[in-house]
Amino acid sequence: MEKTKIAEVIDRNQYNPAYDECCKKILCNKQILARIIKECVSEFRDIPIAEIPDYIESDPTGEYEYR
Repeated sequence: MEKTKIAEVIDRNQYNPAYDECCKKILCNKQILARIIKECVSEFRDIPIAEIPDYIESDPTGEYEYR
């Protein structure tokens, strides 16, 4: 099976903790995550973007608090 571009990037960076750290910082931002959820999760398509962060739970580790 042929790998997608994203799979190749992940494979190249799987041992790069800085890449992982950056992704975590971006994805723990509720505003960014809300936009991803709105486009990717059908149950959220009709919910206003401003309300979606209210459905996102806080980071369980408490490591990041970007809002």
